[in-house]
Amino acid sequence: MVRQLVILLALLLATGVAARGQTVVNTESGPVQSVTSSAECEVFRGIPYAAPPVGELRWRAPQPATPWDTVRLCSDWGPMCYPMMWARRGNFYAMEYRDTTAHVRVSEDCLYLNIWIPKGERQRLPVMVWIHGGAFWSGRASAREFWGDSLVAHGVILVTVGYRLATAGFMAHPDLAREAGTPGSGNYGLMDQIAALRWVRRNIAAFGGDSTNVTLFGESAGAGSVQALVSSPLCKGLIDKAIMQSGGGYRNIIFPVGRRWSQNFGKSLMKYARCPSIDSLRRVPIMTLNSLVLKLSRRHLKIPFVWPTIDGQVITESFGEATRRKHVLPIPYMIGYNRNDLVKPVMRRAARKWALMENAAGNPTWVYCFDRGLPGDKMKKPGNSGARHTAEIRYVFGTLASSWRPWRKGDWQLSQLMIRYWTNFAKTGNPNGEGLPQWRPYTHDDKCEKHFDITEK
Repeated sequence: MVRQLVILLALLLATGVAARGQTVVNTESGPVQSVTSSAECEVFRGIPYAAPPVGELRWRAPQPATPWDTVRLCSDWGPMCYPMMWARRGNFYAMEYRDTTAHVRVSEDCLYLNIWIPKGERQRLPVMVWIHGGAFWSGRASAREFWGDSLVAHGVILVTVGYRLATAGFMAHPDLAREAGTPGSGNYGLMDQIAALRWVRRNIAAFGGDSTNVTLFGESAGAGSVQALVSSPLCKGLIDKAIMQSGGGYRNIIFPVGRRWSQNFGKSLMKYARCPSIDSLRRVPIMTLNSLVLKLSRRHLKIPFVWPTIDGQVITESFGEATRRKHVLPIPYMIGYNRNDLVKPVMRRAARKWALMENAAGNPTWVYCFDRGLPGDKMKKPGNSGARHTAEIRYVFGTLASSWRPWRKGDWQLSQLMIRYWTNFAKTGNPNGEGLPQWRPYTHDDKCEKHFDITEK
């Protein structure tokens, strides 16, 4: 009762601030206050949706966030998780997504989400939840290319989710399974995403969102996360629609590894770190462990496989098997790839084959190909032109202005077109809408694949 009175007083004191265009919302953990993002949009940055997964909580399922009583001003982004590695200077992705904010904090304390809402009256707006990519080893939810102002302008609420990465997010070991009383271990990053979806279901109505109309979408490893979650028994009732951009589909390049493989790798890491127990391994700085994983991987595997695993709890089977057995959620889907994507033939075949299977199962599924070769690459480094992996992201979010590229009028028009398709899908489960060229599901009888490009080069 005392805590409720304190919260009520805090909300009353914040009324003057809210009147100036900022909003105070009471979540299950405590009141939060937005900051202005644009003329028509507000943002809540860095809302904790779970307790910091540090110390004894490292490599455990996410726990509830610690409640607070005073209004939490959400003006700062939450920290990103320690990455496996930073992109090397001069690397395409380092250049493409170089930091555009003043300061990026890095920490194991990384379970925060961000919410963009329109200013003014809001009632039961569709909710889009974004899972960033980065090979499960890097990336952050607050990156400028994911800001939600343009999407929100089309009548949705956007949530972007931070989660555990690399060794912090996907370390597997038989002792961890025994400790948790589960069949396997690992997948803590996916557990974080599930915790965020549950948080959205419980809290988003207070922000003006419709908790029964949630679209999960992601790109690359984010799409891999989406495909893992829509086939997970833990996600029933949490996702109403899903979009996979360059990373989902039948027999795609993103797949969970077997339990024995992942746990044997964890045992090798423990031995390599000279730690006799999980408790002692928990005391090793996560960046040290990431470095050891890289060294161990290069010595034996050439790639660092702390990665989603078939643990028998979060992931119980391969995505292909889940598709064949009709274990994926019976919801509408969009899936696509880029013209110059990673392993393009596999991406294209995976998207098309999966769409055929899902439409045959009664789940309406649309396929796209992003064809626009990004302008300006040759100004930086010869040979980089093309519709590369991740090239579609700024078009989907309407964040072209955050890039150095010399956009043309057609790029801005293409971005608006894609935003309309994406937000229509979030609203109704169908990307089509008034004034848009018709986009049909990809079926055996009608192999319709939407191609996104500009007409004037």
